[in-house]
Amino acid sequence: MKKKFSYGMMMALSCVLLTGCHLKHEWLEATCTEPKTCTVGGETEGEALGHTWAEATCALPKTCSVCGETEGEPLGHGALTEANYQQAPVCTVCGETAGEPLTADFEKWALTCHTDFDTPYTYEAPCYYDESLVTTGTVTFTDYMLTDRFELFDVPEGYVVQAITIIQDFTDENAQNYSFRSPICNEDYYNITGHDDSFVTDDDNIDTYAVSFNGKDYTECHSYIQSSYLSYEKRWIRFYFCVPEGYDGTVVGVGYNDDAWEDGMHIYDVANDNTVFFRLPAASGEPVNNAAKSLAELGITIDTEENTAYDYIGLCSDDTAKTLASLTFSDYRITENEETLENIDGYEWRSVHATVVFSDENAQMFGVYYPASRFIDFYNDALKINSLHNNDDKTLRLYTVNYNGTDYVKCAFFSQDNWDTVQWKDNTYTVETDFYFRVPIGYDGAVVCFYDRSLIELTTEELLMNESSVLFRLD
Repeated sequence: MKKKFSYGMMMALSCVLLTGCHLKHEWLEATCTEPKTCTVGGETEGEALGHTWAEATCALPKTCSVCGETEGEPLGHGALTEANYQQAPVCTVCGETAGEPLTADFEKWALTCHTDFDTPYTYEAPCYYDESLVTTGTVTFTDYMLTDRFELFDVPEGYVVQAITIIQDFTDENAQNYSFRSPICNEDYYNITGHDDSFVTDDDNIDTYAVSFNGKDYTECHSYIQSSYLSYEKRWIRFYFCVPEGYDGTVVGVGYNDDAWEDGMHIYDVANDNTVFFRLPAASGEPVNNAAKSLAELGITIDTEENTAYDYIGLCSDDTAKTLASLTFSDYRITENEETLENIDGYEWRSVHATVVFSDENAQMFGVYYPASRFIDFYNDALKINSLHNNDDKTLRLYTVNYNGTDYVKCAFFSQDNWDTVQWKDNTYTVETDFYFRVPIGYDGAVVCFYDRSLIELTTEELLMNESSVLFRLD
């Protein structure tokens, strides 16, 4: 009996020892809302830690930084800055954006802009001499330049100059017979009406207008345009824009219905599916000059010297025989003031005298054509060719060169023959010509090229690289 009782006591004691929290506690650390708690028996120790509150902000309610629990509502944004075309409203309390920038007018009116250089875009234009006819051609945007100066106007601090060339090219039969008429416009991508309403043109054909950029009005913007018809079917245009540094809202366009344009209208009233718009890149970064290849880049060297006779191949009057003549350059001069010529500040006149003497048997037997020559720009002859046009009285050929990153648009050229010497004498035929160039002071890119007249159909590059051509550089 006693033995059985002892076993029963031992069993009861074991049950007591294995139950309750007489075992080791497994504590869960206190949280914001709960004290330290045993995960086995649920016993607690101490108090809850309580929340660590971060005060409410514009966008977030009062929030515990430990557990993330919230209380109340966000404060909401305080005063907001005014939205502009480039920037959304910003809260003056927290600095976060709240909303969207103003909608640009080109987006509002669904006017699409292209941005790819050297890509021909097709469009139609009325014929110039018969507007009942239409011609189809292309417009290409090329030769982009970014610089900090321009000779025709002062560039204010914080502004830069962008330039772009536009080539309109119509080659169908209608254009060949009746030419084409295609006006061109410059617009503001963001604020069309503001641009147009501020637009003023002075007596020198320099435009002044205003743009809004990052909430600031820039009222000293300028534009200037050069234009030249290269043929019945082709037109060259060079635009210059003085805009705030970083500005990306300059747009040029062709192919709109200008006949419908009346006072008070804007480009969105006359643009249509035929209109081609091009948006210039942001006016920022290092200077850019996407110029054509220079003669040096083409591998052409010019080592012709003064007072040295060089062989020149001419064409005889029968159009088949060639004649070998002697060509000499002399009297090379540089002066800022020529008494008989128009002088311009910042420019100088460079001139050289050329003498061609024909005396071989072919020349005496068949006679000779007048020597063939042309003037070349060493650095960018494409810019010279495309900008070439006559002055008002047609005594000078005016053109543009780029010198030290700036386009100079008042360059000039003319040649003068000495007809008193153009005659046969003692079995020789002598032709003397003076070449004059008005170029920026210090400019060394003017070149005279004599070439074989039978090669007149070759391109300028092909002529320059032909071994029979003789070049003299006025450097």
